[in-house]
Amino acid sequence: MNKEKFDLLIVEYIWNSEDNDNRFVLTVFQDKNCQLQDKRKFIDLALDFFYQYSDCNNFIEKFDSEIIGQSHLFQSKPENINLSVFNYWLSVGPVELWQEGEEYNFEEIKNKIISRSEIEKTKLNYQGLLFRFNTKGNSEGPVYGLKTPCCDKKEGNWIINYQKVDYWIKTILK
Repeated sequence: MNKEKFDLLIVEYIWNSEDNDNRFVLTVFQDKNCQLQDKRKFIDLALDFFYQYSDCNNFIEKFDSEIIGQSHLFQSKPENINLSVFNYWLSVGPVELWQEGEEYNFEEIKNKIISRSEIEKTKLNYQGLLFRFNTKGNSEGPVYGLKTPCCDKKEGNWIINYQKVDYWIKTILK
């Protein structure tokens, strides 16, 4: 950290990494909207929160108060939703499913996924829905995202489970 200047740090927390039905990933950008701007302290606190984890609500409250400086995480609805293969987000490329202002239409979302067969069924890795928050910077806090489970593993393939897709989108858009 002393040798190179990092303008933007991103931390990802993975819960239940071995449980396909309950694997969640929280991604938070340490952008200009975080109260804590010291890069070293950000990394130290991010690691401390990981190792001292007791429950999700406590974790969110600590992250909000000590890093962001105010209640921010999960206080608003996502601005957009996409889906891709974990660790292949750039090479496979996500499929954009929904944007703020659109009505939720499960059949349209299903058709978008079907149109990307390399995402609908893959041997590469599991797929995840990515709910992205504050990408437009409309609220006082950083950009962040939540990846939720949306697939099942069958015979060496990761296959989209449309019931999970529908459930998580409806739940998070409430």
